[in-house]
Amino acid sequence: MDIDAATRKSLALATAIVGFTACHAALLTYRIPLVHSREGWFWNFRRTALPGLWLFLPAIAFAFLGALFLARRPSRRWGAIAVLILAGWITQVSFALMEGKGLDGLQDRMVSTGHAGFAREALRTDDYLEVARHYESLIAGHRLSGLCSTKPPGQLLVYLLTLRASAILDLVATGIGRFTRLTIFASLTWPLMTYLVCLVMPPMGVQLGCRRAGAWAAILFATAPNVTLVTLHLDQCLYPLLAACPALLFLHAARRRAGWSAALAGVTLYLGLFVTFSLLPLVLLIPLLALLVPSPGTAAGGLRARARVVAIFLAAFALTDIAFRLSLDYDIARRYAGVIEAHVAWKHVDWTPLTIRHYALLNVAEFALWSGLPLILLFAVRAIRALGRAGRRRLRAGDAFVLATAATLIAMAVLGRTAAESGRLWMFMLPFLCVPAGEEIAALGKERGRAVLWIAVLCQLALVLATKSFQDFF
Repeated sequence: MDIDAATRKSLALATAIVGFTACHAALLTYRIPLVHSREGWFWNFRRTALPGLWLFLPAIAFAFLGALFLARRPSRRWGAIAVLILAGWITQVSFALMEGKGLDGLQDRMVSTGHAGFAREALRTDDYLEVARHYESLIAGHRLSGLCSTKPPGQLLVYLLTLRASAILDLVATGIGRFTRLTIFASLTWPLMTYLVCLVMPPMGVQLGCRRAGAWAAILFATAPNVTLVTLHLDQCLYPLLAACPALLFLHAARRRAGWSAALAGVTLYLGLFVTFSLLPLVLLIPLLALLVPSPGTAAGGLRARARVVAIFLAAFALTDIAFRLSLDYDIARRYAGVIEAHVAWKHVDWTPLTIRHYALLNVAEFALWSGLPLILLFAVRAIRALGRAGRRRLRAGDAFVLATAATLIAMAVLGRTAAESGRLWMFMLPFLCVPAGEEIAALGKERGRAVLWIAVLCQLALVLATKSFQDFF
């Protein structure tokens, strides 16, 4: 590609990013019901007063500082990512404080909205082993609320661990109630935990053969609207990390023929499913990675290596299941059946072919708008480029990764039973979109890539503000 062609591509991509951002911002600002009028759309227009709007300036400054520090220091990425994590935490908290309610702007999500029921259950049930060993009987005996029937036991255990860790606040403040202590501690630590997945994406980029892609991916993740606004939900602060870890380990195993890495991938995936069944699409994504990602060696040797890696992965997953059955009497299949039963009773959706098509399109649109159209556009362009290479039978690791992710998203839309709210429920897939998006930016070259990155980051942050002002997560 000559210089002129490369410049034209960069300009076209930057123009498209700005154009899509302007269109989405206009939909929100002028309340144009292009998608919000669709049946089942979850988050309607809502004007949120922002007396602390001036905090947008330090928020955007810290976000750019973290991004700039990482972009300028790829050789010292761990220190730079630590700066990005801190900058992300400041940005997320700043947007919450804009409401002028102090820490309540964050705490509301755990006190009166969202999954506040889990926080209250954590106060009533302080025995970790009882929850882990007798979860089904506790639900059947109504000692746990119906909300707990929609999740595996690991979800409540995370709240219990947070409650236990919040006791450290007693060292600096006395006389506060346990619930208040829990919500304050979670408001300070969960936003920080959100960005730990930024430590995982750079190694993903390395495994895919593009070191800069992982760094750009971490920056794109940190500035996504749903990452910044869907606060104090495990979908935001934990699930992306739980999804990215087994994928990275399996990717390393497939690329390096590392049996230990395949085993750890099986164990970490099971542990993730112990916390949330939202990660079940990884059961499709990981085999697709095994099938598509090129491995070193001859064709025959590569095939044997793939089979060995998959066998070790499945054996580790099965052995972890056996260990949980023997030690905790935990039946993952029974719990999954209970979760599905609870969701069917709660949602009341008749899944006809027309309903499936409706919610498939609705979920994709909602996830795209909440994740930020600049990110989605970059991912889509990378996927199209990978399809072209696949047609020429020149598939690389990065191509295989983006195609496996796209196929998984399509399966989630068509085969899943998510009736809207995908902007939150699909957040665990964000790392798998950010890495290919980072690859697309890196393919533009160092200087052009950085220019497009800064434009994308600025547009993402503008959409965060527009979403906060005219829709928000409430």
